[in-house]
Amino acid sequence: MWHKDVSVEQMLTEIGIPFSYKVGIQIRQLQIKESLRNNARMSLPLDEDVVAKYAHDMSRGVSFPAPVITGNGFLLSGNLKNKVGDGFVFAGNQRTNAAMKAGWTTVDAYVVPACSEEQMDDFIRRDNTRHGKTTSEEEKIQACVWLHRKHGRSLKELCFQYFGDNTKLYARIVNANMARTVADRLLERHIQANLPQSSLVVMNPIPDSNVLCETYRLASDYGLNAAEIDGLVSDVCVKKSESERLAVVVAKKGELDHRVRSGTVRPDVLLKKHLSSFRNFLANGYEGGSFPPIDKVVSDKKQRMEYKTIIDQVLSSLKALKEKS
Repeated sequence: MWHKDVSVEQMLTEIGIPFSYKVGIQIRQLQIKESLRNNARMSLPLDEDVVAKYAHDMSRGVSFPAPVITGNGFLLSGNLKNKVGDGFVFAGNQRTNAAMKAGWTTVDAYVVPACSEEQMDDFIRRDNTRHGKTTSEEEKIQACVWLHRKHGRSLKELCFQYFGDNTKLYARIVNANMARTVADRLLERHIQANLPQSSLVVMNPIPDSNVLCETYRLASDYGLNAAEIDGLVSDVCVKKSESERLAVVVAKKGELDHRVRSGTVRPDVLLKKHLSSFRNFLANGYEGGSFPPIDKVVSDKKQRMEYKTIIDQVLSSLKALKEKS
């Protein structure tokens, strides 16, 4: 069963997209695979667990909010055209796939004409039809960033559209955009950014990709906080050339390595460095592997031996797997 959703109708009206509600649309008329490119989660894969849960609920007769469909295969007035495969689901992909999984052959939906890509994106990011779950403040911030990066719209204009005249939230949107910029730059060098947004924002002024990557690795390996990263970035950015900026990072790494050897670094930071060594091992293959002194992690001799044994076992297993592959 499907039901109308007042919030969807309000959003479509606010954005300026005309719509009609149609019953009994044949699912075979929808380009399901192509619809995934317009996934409400911005092209992320469908959550198969959620799809399975929805399908189970649907088989028990639970009613779901109707999805939103667009395409040349539909008319706002009159009957559906007899052309198959022209309908795109741009809000409600998981619900539509769940209906197929539950054995349903038709779907009720809001049908809209071919609207602009920007209008479609705006609606997708504001879509709150997921069982009445409202769009959170953080989701709206990410929506502003996404629309800015895809369509070049002003961050200030988007902030006003979503939040009104709010300087604090505008600052958060600007920071989120800077963090996304840094994450994209790292991704170009095949580095997945996992540090907090505040740390990424601090790294934004670094102009060189190599220096940025090395700074990120240093911050990640040694667990530097935003304030420590800020100090490092300040020292880096006062230098005039890339080689000088890189030398600052290398010098900082030497300083931190000395702290590791002297035992003045926190144990959790040292453990992160061990994990970083494992990550490098997995990425680059077995080349002997070097790890910080085990005695800096635990002081008890028995525990120290147990820890070393675990590392040796893991390395041996990984080496064997590498040789087999």
